[in-house]
Amino acid sequence: MESIKTIDEFHELVECKKYTILCFVGSNVSSGSVVEATYTHITTAIPTEMLSIVTINLNENPAISLVADVKEEMMLVFMNGREIARHHGIAPDQLEYVVSKTLCGLGEAKEGFAQAICSKI
Repeated sequence: MESIKTIDEFHELVECKKYTILCFVGSNVSSGSVVEATYTHITTAIPTEMLSIVTINLNENPAISLVADVKEEMMLVFMNGREIARHHGIAPDQLEYVVSKTLCGLGEAKEGFAQAICSKI
């Protein structure tokens, strides 16, 4: 899974022509591992050409946090340089929900997340 550390990398990611989910995490190790485990689950169902999920450590990257106007753990969804969603907090079911809602408008994340996504794309 990618992580970014510069403003240039941030702009490059948010301007790309695929969905990009930026997961801003704090110094809490569990948040980063939650994103990593869920990312692995999600990428088994979704081609990387369609979606990027990237972590950004709030404490290590204050300039990126400032540009993105993020002060706490949250997820931002971008497409073609435009922010299309902002979700507070980081949790496995929340990340799955954000991905499913972003890619195919599903109302809820479900047990059969991978199958639901695959059937929609």
